[in-house]
Parts: sequence; C-alpha cells; structure tokens
Amino acid sequence: MTKLYWAVHDDRAPDIFALLDAMGLHPLWVPTKNFMAVIELNKPEGELLRETFSLIRSGALRSAALVTEALSNDDLWIACEWWGKLVADVAQADQLNELGAQLEYEHAAAGRTVLIFLPPDPKGAGISNQDLSPIRTRRVSTQSVLKDPSAFYGDLADPIVGGANALFAAGEEAASIRGIGSNHVLVGAPEAFGFEVDPGATSVTAWRQKGVIAVEAVGFSLGDWDKPVELATVHGVAEGVAEQWKFLPDWTAAGFQFGLAIVLKGLADPPVVIPMGSVYQQPVMGAQAQNLAAAQSVNAMVAAGATVPVVLPAYCLNPFFAPPSGPMTPTALVYTAATGTQSAIWDQIARGYRGQL
Repeated sequence: MTKLYWAVHDDRAPDIFALLDAMGLHPLWVPTKNFMAVIELNKPEGELLRETFSLIRSGALRSAALVTEALSNDDLWIACEWWGKLVADVAQADQLNELGAQLEYEHAAAGRTVLIFLPPDPKGAGISNQDLSPIRTRRVSTQSVLKDPSAFYGDLADPIVGGANALFAAGEEAASIRGIGSNHVLVGAPEAFGFEVDPGATSVTAWRQKGVIAVEAVGFSLGDWDKPVELATVHGVAEGVAEQWKFLPDWTAAGFQFGLAIVLKGLADPPVVIPMGSVYQQPVMGAQAQNLAAAQSVNAMVAAGATVPVVLPAYCLNPFFAPPSGPMTPTALVYTAATGTQSAIWDQIARGYRGQL
C-alpha cells in the first residue's frame, strides 16, 4: 500500500495537524530512533501530494517521502534525510509523472531505489514561496462547490443569511496566491479567511431572517455615485443619499476608494446595527467583482413603513477582482481586521492567505 511520510519541524506540528484535520485526514505519528517528528499518511492522491509540495517549499515540512510499502523504523530516516525535497520510490514514478508540472527532478539517491525531487515555486500573484505557511482550509474542485454550496458553507449559502459568495471569492484568491490551479478553491471556516459570523440579534441579517426588514444595496466607486442615486431614486429617498455626499471629501482624504449604499425598509420598527467590517457580497457566486466591508459602523432605527438610506465608505476585500458597480447583498459575516487604510487591508488579506498572520 502506497504511503506518504511527512518529516515535520516540531514547532510547526500543531499547524500541520490542524491542516490535515481540515482536509478530513487522520495522520499517524511514527516513532523514530532519533526522535524526529514523522507523520504517516495512507493512500496519498494528487491533491495531498500538491499540498505536500507547497508545504515543503514554504518550510512548514522538513521533507517528505512517497513509497510503495511502509517504511520500517530503520528506514524512516529516508523521509528526513533530504531537507526541502520529496523522496520517491522508482515504482512511484508514474504517479509523479501525472503531476510533472509540479515537480523538478533532481537526482537519484546513490545505492537506493529512490529519486529525489525538488518541488517548484508555486505560481500565484507574485508571492514568494518562502512566505507560504499552512492555513486551515482544504482544497476542493470549483465545480463541486458551485454545484452544492450549502455542502461546504452550510447556512451561509442561504441567500437570506449570506456569506457563501464572499467566502468562495476569498477561497479563489487564496488558492491563486498559494499557486493552486484555477479549477480549485480553498474552503474552510470563516475564521480561516479573516471573517467571523455576526452573532448580533440586531444585525441586518438577523432582522431579514425574522422578516422584519427588507434591504437593497449597491457597491460603487466613490468617484461615481450613479448607482447609489439610482437605488435611492427608486425608493424615493434620493435626498437622503444626496445629504451624505458631504462626507465624500473626508472619505477620499482617508484613502477610501469604494462605498456601500444601503436602503433599509422597515416592515416593523427594529433598531439596526451595521458593525464595522460588515460584509456585503456579490449576489452571484463566482462573480469576479469585489466584495465589500463597511468601513464605519451604523446604528439606525427603521420605523415600520419607513425607508432609511445609508451610505458608507467601504473596504475592498478582493484585490484581484474588478471594482464593484451594482447590486450587493448583506451577509452574516464581519471582516475582523476592518481598520486602517485600503492598502493595509489588502496587505492583511494577502498575509492571511499566505498563512503569515
């Protein structure tokens, strides 16, 4: 039975186990004579091998070995001997050839039937392979996620709750940064991408679930207010949006480039709280346009039958996507690092996707 062995740096073991747990794998610690930390994995397939390459390149793994039969205790050193390399039985050559674009053949080990491979640099957004560390996500085919979002995002895939589209977009960009092909997306808990679920009973999502308010929103570039004006005009609150134009100089001076225009319609009379970092997403999963996080908090009382317009500066959460210009929907997510400049947010996002937070 084919086995994969990971030689793990002691200080990275918790991260490695968290990653494997997120992938649904159950590794086995293998005792070694020299007390090196070695993990044994059964039936390694292409995706696990690709993750192996990434982890070796990032330095999270010391080295790895892919072998046809389990290593004896006397031979476990093979998994640890060649730092920064993948060692493979000659018999595994066909399996590795299927992943040829991911590998660089280095040499055959003298006196043994093993080959030594150097995993290549990941290709993604100009990020150095040296910056990559494990993140608590798993790699899933894009097709699988798009076919059944609720299987991967649970209640956040419910349009009334919202959040799955923003998480999918984050998973796309994280996969790109980590050099993973465009046919796959990284999936994990909201916290893996810098979000948390808003537990508040007075959030937009909470009131929507109870049928207490209706909401429409648009994202826009602060230099072009056509979309907010159109939305406000439809709902008869154009003057309310025009009133908030006065804040534009302050927002642009603070470096903001994007905004959120939100129209809240009261079906009862709830107090509504939009926290700093509240996430509004594109209405279609897979849209290559930016999702936004509110850059200011708002407390509003929406009386029954009243329509309340709110315009806020916003942070872009997807630096590689097109600017927002059109409808967006509220979500249950809050981006927890919503503070500072837009460039600081993008840097925070990139470091999070690299596993460097």
